[in-house]
Amino acid sequence: MYEQLRLALNEKDVENTYRSEIKKLIPDAKITSPLNIDGLLEYKNVRSLLEFKFDVDLKSKNVQANIFTQMIYYFKRFELNGKKLPTTLFVGDNNECFALEAKHIYKFLNRDINWNLPPSKAHQDNQELIRALVQDVDIAPMVFDINNTLKLRDIINQLQDLSEGRVSKVIINQQNIVEAFKYWKEYVLLDDSLSVQEEASLFIYCLVDLRNTYLHPHKPNTLVSNFQQTFTEVHINSDVHRSFFSHFEQDYKTSEIDLIISSKDRLVEEVLRRREGEFYTPTIWTYESEKIISNALGLDWKEKYIVWDCCSGLNNLTRDFKFSNLYCSTINIEDIRTVNKMRYNPEATIFQFDFLNDSFNKLPQELLNQLKENKPIVFYINPPFATAGERKSKSKTNKIGTSDTIAREIMREFGFGRSSEQLYAQFLFQIFYIKKFFKLSNVYLCFYSKPTFLVSPSFKSFREKFFKEFKFIDGMLLRANNFSDVSDSWGVSFTVWSSGKTTTNEFNLIIKSINQNNMTIADYGEKTMFNSDNNSASQWAREPINKLEKVDSPQLSNPINVKQKGYGKVIQGGLGYMHNNSNNIMQSDRYVGLYSSAFSDGHGIPITKDNLMRIVALFAARKSVRRTWINDKDEFLIPNTQTEAYQLWNNDALIYSLFNSSSNQSSLRKVLYKGKEHDIYNQFFFLSKEEMLTLSDDYHFHEMYRDTKHYNKNSYVYYLIQQLSFSDKANKVLNEARELIIASMQYREECHYKDIRFNLDAWDAGWYQLRLGIFNQVESLKDKYSEFTRLYKELETDIQIGVYEHGFLKK
Repeated sequence: MYEQLRLALNEKDVENTYRSEIKKLIPDAKITSPLNIDGLLEYKNVRSLLEFKFDVDLKSKNVQANIFTQMIYYFKRFELNGKKLPTTLFVGDNNECFALEAKHIYKFLNRDINWNLPPSKAHQDNQELIRALVQDVDIAPMVFDINNTLKLRDIINQLQDLSEGRVSKVIINQQNIVEAFKYWKEYVLLDDSLSVQEEASLFIYCLVDLRNTYLHPHKPNTLVSNFQQTFTEVHINSDVHRSFFSHFEQDYKTSEIDLIISSKDRLVEEVLRRREGEFYTPTIWTYESEKIISNALGLDWKEKYIVWDCCSGLNNLTRDFKFSNLYCSTINIEDIRTVNKMRYNPEATIFQFDFLNDSFNKLPQELLNQLKENKPIVFYINPPFATAGERKSKSKTNKIGTSDTIAREIMREFGFGRSSEQLYAQFLFQIFYIKKFFKLSNVYLCFYSKPTFLVSPSFKSFREKFFKEFKFIDGMLLRANNFSDVSDSWGVSFTVWSSGKTTTNEFNLIIKSINQNNMTIADYGEKTMFNSDNNSASQWAREPINKLEKVDSPQLSNPINVKQKGYGKVIQGGLGYMHNNSNNIMQSDRYVGLYSSAFSDGHGIPITKDNLMRIVALFAARKSVRRTWINDKDEFLIPNTQTEAYQLWNNDALIYSLFNSSSNQSSLRKVLYKGKEHDIYNQFFFLSKEEMLTLSDDYHFHEMYRDTKHYNKNSYVYYLIQQLSFSDKANKVLNEARELIIASMQYREECHYKDIRFNLDAWDAGWYQLRLGIFNQVESLKDKYSEFTRLYKELETDIQIGVYEHGFLKK
């Protein structure tokens, strides 16, 4: 939804996106538009008036009042027509959305105003009503930003709660206080003169001291508080302030107040650590991982087992809980001093230990004895996620950033392959090694990490050994930016393992995220993580040409530029080259493409007649599925090719591969490579030389005519297209592409001389050349090109469905 709304160009696009997403989430929901409204949502007890806008500020009280005026007029229509009134409201635009109980605006239906005005313009002639709406303190919806973390399902659940009278404010506690503070700091607080400590104090005063913290009665956007032991005025957004505290509780018991006040240092610490870019475990997620461990090991696991966090830092994972036998080790002595000063886990044995380098004789004697005695132990960790060479320590005493750890060297000796470059894998190996060294029979391993170790080919050797010692029990998948201000495009897993063996290559993780409505963690489905061990689609596409000799050829850095050096190689007499970096969705967007000669970066597969249909299948699979943080580590698998449905899909994939933005096939003449001239032919061109000869002659493009006469062989793909059958959607794409080329002929010669880099005088110029050289340059072709793009996207939808139906990927 977020991506679709980002691309929205108008209010109708916004409306269509919300309607589509609501229907996906609630298939039996009924959305109608009686009385010319944007929408009426009905399901179960929900009867909600929908209103959609484009690019307005929904946090503005004035904007809200304008929208509410329009909706009040809609309510009046319901009333005058004898229809049941909606009980809730939903307002959404491309940036924000909110829900509200309708009862807050029922009272305005009795006003003596001109009810004959068009609802969309009613705000223009109702200034008294607008003023009343702005001043009404009961109308203070919590406005949510449309971003990658917002789940529409949460807002729909809120509508259902409001419809059923389940209206309660969110209680702030130690688990969610950081998330609430972050929202308040970003949207309520406007004063940038406060320190982080002062911001935290003011936030806490807003929660627990209403007598001495209040909105200024006369100055707009001003909060008065004695949080600095003297009354101070602070610049805030008063509208959002009211909205925020209409949503969050401000009435607490003394014991709850004490816990909130005691959280001040934590608020400061988490803000500062985020600002410094540290990758730590936020409080809300430590509670969630503790819950998963308790479900797997029993509620008494903190009393029953030895627990060792061997990269404990500031004890983020353990400091909110009490343990009977806890060990916390870190490489950084400053962390230990801070932990002792803050009295985190005073019951624990806290010690300095370089887990990746130090010998076991440096362990506390009691822990060493317990290991020797084969006592049950839980390793509970959030190790560094970076590769060994890329993580730079912020402390001079911290050696985690070095790449020459003893653990890595032992991993190499034991045949753990490229996984040894990953720091978190080194921590897992050390635990694996401890289990083997001390002959431990009852080990639990609970850890945060990238899920790469479950799926990546570079971890194949790791899995083969690790799975012989540990059995998967449970796990969750969350977005990486829950931890720090990093990319939101990948996921982090938390998994629980016991001593035993793992015999599956599929791992079901619960997708979890923070519900922005109540700042708690909620479940949003399940993700199956899988690996492609001995089942890789990329290896399958390469298989028919494995034994053929690869030769050097002009190295293309892009479809129209030849480099003199490169790493790609082709098959003599072949059809081209597929740039195919890695085998997962993460790399598909930028590092997959089709070329008519070798691609200079290498990391690809030569194309011949023998593997062409596998190549276009792999290309279509990799380009049609959009990357998300949930699927970005998914590996492409060998499909089931033994069905008629697959054969038709594969044929359509051939058409798909001709017109993608990464279809970089091109035709170049007399390019210089290593001192010799070369001609590069486009073996993927889909029209005949006869048709192109006639077109070039009809439009008096002499150079193209002569090129067609001289280079007069039809492409291999043209002949293949004549032999295959395609779906209606693929045929429409093919026909529209032909019409587009014909329509562009009157401009082709002019465009060629305007920018000769695109070699538009080559009769078999590829789609890249035509798209950038003509279609994007000629205004009169844009409508026709837009129609082609629409048809291509329809084909892409079917291609994407087939990727899962035929087994390239698993949901």
